[in-house]
Amino acid sequence: MQMRDAPIDGPRPARTPKEREADWFATEFLMPPNLVPARFAEIFGDPPLTVNDHMAFHLDPQNHEDILRSEPGSLAREFAIATCRRTIHGQLTVPLHEQFKVSAKAMAIRIRELRLVSD
Repeated sequence: MQMRDAPIDGPRPARTPKEREADWFATEFLMPPNLVPARFAEIFGDPPLTVNDHMAFHLDPQNHEDILRSEPGSLAREFAIATCRRTIHGQLTVPLHEQFKVSAKAMAIRIRELRLVSD
């Protein structure tokens, strides 16, 4: 039998200060604030990136309307950027989340924290 430390559904327990500090350290160590923007700029140009119709189509030709119409506060744009496999010039690249060996969601959150995408 496998034990869980959090319920499958319902509210999650509050994170302790020690857990939050560990999360912060992991974020800073795995996705440094100087290296993420540099890699971002190599793929998309200098931040902040404006996600307009052209950019949304570049990020996801099949779902570009979803990116443009994403709810305020959602990570849809940042997630599309974190998982994008082409540079702004159309060359193939390794997605940011794979470059830093983190989940796409973690990279999307970091992109938002570093304000690499304009609102």
